[in-house]
Amino acid sequence: VVTSGAEVYQKKLRFSEAKHRIEKFYIPFHEAIQDLLAATVERFGVAILIDCHSMPSVGGPMDRDFGHERADIVLGDRYGTSCAPVVTDTAETALTQSNYIVARNDPYAGGFITRNYGRPESGIHSLQIEIKRSLYMDEKRIARLPQLEKVGFRIKDMIKLLASIDHANLG
Repeated sequence: VVTSGAEVYQKKLRFSEAKHRIEKFYIPFHEAIQDLLAATVERFGVAILIDCHSMPSVGGPMDRDFGHERADIVLGDRYGTSCAPVVTDTAETALTQSNYIVARNDPYAGGFITRNYGRPESGIHSLQIEIKRSLYMDEKRIARLPQLEKVGFRIKDMIKLLASIDHANLG
């Protein structure tokens, strides 16, 4: 079920199909993340994992913010537990300087990726970024808008700023 309440599949998946997807996609994906994080920490002493998502512009019927317009960008750091404050602060600065309205941890504080990989005490910082769909697409027609490229450039600018953080501040 998606946030609108609509069913994702017309019928239940067979167990064998679910197992196949887990073994073929889910497990290799998470093994790759773990390998990349370990290699990055080994090379640089720290890693910043950005988990980007797309969110509806207005809360749906299954959301606690049902019917309410959302901020342009929501930064989720699990209330400061998945990354050093300088990571969230830097991302917020970059995005507000790009004239986006930025919220923290509401309505999304971070999910599986931030919860399971964000270990600032081990040098792994994880930040979830939710981007409001109306910034780059027509949500009714599910069609890209010309602004998509601009959003990409702004996210790239934010990444550059995050990469410039002094590692000593991430310790």
